[in-house]
Amino acid sequence: MSNEGWVIIRSGDDRDVADVRDQLVEAGLDAEIVVCVKAEQADDARRILEGMQGEADPSPELDLETIAIFQGADAEMQSAAVQGLLEQSGISVVVEGAYGLPSLPFEIKVAGNLADSARAILAQAEAEGPAAADAQATGSL
Repeated sequence: MSNEGWVIIRSGDDRDVADVRDQLVEAGLDAEIVVCVKAEQADDARRILEGMQGEADPSPELDLETIAIFQGADAEMQSAAVQGLLEQSGISVVVEGAYGLPSLPFEIKVAGNLADSARAILAQAEAEGPAAADAQATGSL
């Protein structure tokens, strides 16, 4: 988050900062929670926070990774086909695109730890061609 355009409001009481933020958001204001430390303690704060992340935080491997981008009039149909193929293979998919606006791309995203598997599934499907996909869809394999 950039601090440009933001003003820090300090409170001397011991209200919970999440409650204060929620109250401001409910009033229609943009509000974020910020933690400040003295400049001379910044390195210590960084070390403490790095230690808190530990190995229990799975977010890096679950961060979304784009594995395919489709552009053009048939981008929506292509992305739907890829989504179906990957989800049938047990891989959850996020499709980002502007439905009804073919000039904008559709991106297929999966969890980073599944990106290589998803790419392999797509490569295999591409190598086998449309006939294999039709056969699999109709159950005639």
